[in-house]
Amino acid sequence: MTYEPATRVAYIHLVDRESARQTKRCCWGLDGQVIFDLDAQGRILGIEVLDTRASLREETLAAAQTRDDETAVEPSPEQTLPKAA
Repeated sequence: MTYEPATRVAYIHLVDRESARQTKRCCWGLDGQVIFDLDAQGRILGIEVLDTRASLREETLAAAQTRDDETAVEPSPEQTLPKAA
């Protein structure tokens, strides 16, 4: 998961970013604050969470790799999602 503190946006990567080809986005729940990136077959590639202070725990954000901080904290093994095959 990556996190941008300045914009309070987190992104949960479910597949390798270089191999993923996003074709559409779908908003869901929490007043449209969760956005799914989908491939052409409708499979989820990643999940973007807007306004993270309202929807994610501080511990989760603290463990995320920050995108605007050179001293990014890597997620712990139990917080890391398995890579897609």
